[in-house]
Amino acid sequence: MTGGFLNDLKLSAAPTDPNFLPEGKYPAFVQKLTTRDTKSGPALIITYKISEHDAENQGKVKTEFKSLPVIDPATGEFKDDDSKRNAAFLKQRLISLGVPDGPEMDEMKEEDLLGTPVWITIMKTGDYYNIRQVELREEESASGIL
Repeated sequence: MTGGFLNDLKLSAAPTDPNFLPEGKYPAFVQKLTTRDTKSGPALIITYKISEHDAENQGKVKTEFKSLPVIDPATGEFKDDDSKRNAAFLKQRLISLGVPDGPEMDEMKEEDLLGTPVWITIMKTGDYYNIRQVELREEESASGIL
């Protein structure tokens, strides 16, 4: 087809998602941690980057959203059942990233997680490919990153 003002860019061959990963298990590391207010409350966004151990997908990024628990300032306790559930899911993820289950969990800093080598498992749910599981890459966890 000729005559279009973008016809020489071959956009029809370009992916719609440059970070697409099919179902599978990928070597990655924690690249970035951010918090953001969302419609449903505060959230932690964990960004994973595929490592050099997967040459075909190296550099692709996947993000995972974890709703943060809300603490009632008057009582110092979780505000509601949703906050308790969010705390449990967040704790599960932190443990899977190698954070010890104890006082260290409340005292850790962002830099304690950055660079952590992990395996991320992508699974398709409906039309979406999401992170289903995160595990430490044991062969690299002894390097002192965490």
